Amino acid sequence: MRVRKPAVAGYFYPAEKEELVKQIEWSIKHELGPKALQMPKLGEKALGGVVPHAGYMYSGPVAAWLYSALAGYGKPDVIIIIGPNHYGIGAPVAVMKSGVWETPLGRVEVDGALAELIMRHYKGVEDDFYAFSKEHSVEVQIPFIQYYFGDVRIVPIVVWRQTLSTSR
Repeated sequence: MRVRKPAVAGYFYPAEKEELVKQIEWSIKHELGPKALQMPKLGEKALGGVVPHAGYMYSGPVAAWLYSALAGYGKPDVIIIIGPNHYGIGAPVAVMKSGVWETPLGRVEVDGALAELIMRHYKGVEDDFYAFSKEHSVEVQIPFIQYYFGDVRIVPIVVWRQTLSTSR
């Protein structure tokens, strides 16, 4: 089984479980944070949102807003996380279609069936585990996802070919 180990634990967020939980709770309670673990629904459906991917001390309170809002809709079956590929490593549009991501809060399983479906419908997406090896944009989302939703599957995608046609 492919295991994506943390690359930025201890830098972008705490490497120890207890400290990480405290940092996420600080983000929620911060003067710029949502102050609630679950916000009221913003509409009938929530398909996604945009969240920052910097270190928690900088972006945690803003990230907490999105996850608190999504929590108002209940626990999803799977979360697709799309982030930029800052290093240009691997495929122009990469997905990890099998394995797990590890954080100080435990492991999160990749939803292989959904990853396969995405690859079938979008020919430019490639299975490329290596593309995620150093990338933090997806990694920093996972502890928030674990904290808010517990055991939920993910489909990680990173993009270094950031063009309009790729986005479409």
